[in-house]
Amino acid sequence: MRNVWHIYRREIGTFFTTPMAYVVMTLFTIIANVFFYVRTTQFVQEYANATLMAQMRGMPPDMNFNATELIVAFMFYQMGVVLLFLVPMLTMRLFAEENQMGTIELLLTCPVRDIEVILGKFLAALSVCAVVFAISIVYPLWLSFQTALETGPILTGYLGLLLLASAFVGIGIFFSSITENQIVAGALTFATLLFLWLLAALVQTNTVESGLTEFLSSASIILRFQNFAQGVVNLGDALYYLSVTGFALFLTVNVLDSKVH
Repeated sequence: MRNVWHIYRREIGTFFTTPMAYVVMTLFTIIANVFFYVRTTQFVQEYANATLMAQMRGMPPDMNFNATELIVAFMFYQMGVVLLFLVPMLTMRLFAEENQMGTIELLLTCPVRDIEVILGKFLAALSVCAVVFAISIVYPLWLSFQTALETGPILTGYLGLLLLASAFVGIGIFFSSITENQIVAGALTFATLLFLWLLAALVQTNTVESGLTEFLSSASIILRFQNFAQGVVNLGDALYYLSVTGFALFLTVNVLDSKVH
């Protein structure tokens, strides 16, 4: 674990001594602000219209406006969309830069195992994502002063985001390890994540056979996130994200091992 910690500290230092981490956090915060403002404004307008209509009909106001479900859960989905674009930016340099500079062989011939190098870089990138998520906690906190929120769905939503980011980062690290070009690594990562994301669209079009629909639903990286956003921790969904992460890191180990031997 000591070697993992050294690699982790090195990568975290690189992230925060270069503009990359700050660019990612700034972009994420700006985009999340826009989504949160738009959705909150829509919620207030819809609630006001429903209340006005109820008053005109002499009926009690509609109490089915759940801010946790209609605002916070929506925010979690949009944060997932943002990760789709920002994680490739975070991971594209992790190994591609080492490959380009020729330092990967030196790193791998040090008294450190391949998996320790991979875990150090993986945890560093995931930590940046966790910092971004921590910043976004200000939205449900502010909202809690305006209306009642359910704590459970908020906690599970952040757990789901962390698992989603874990799978994204694992895939990004794999593609970064197979090329010397950071742009190529980022493009391959984004294309793969987008493909896994768009499997949900195929399911929702109802144009595929029922057996295939079930397979696509289980393989979709975003449909697995629904339960977390709704406050439900499903062991199968958690295992899916951990399996994607583990498989991607396993492939990366094989790639690095081939470079040494």
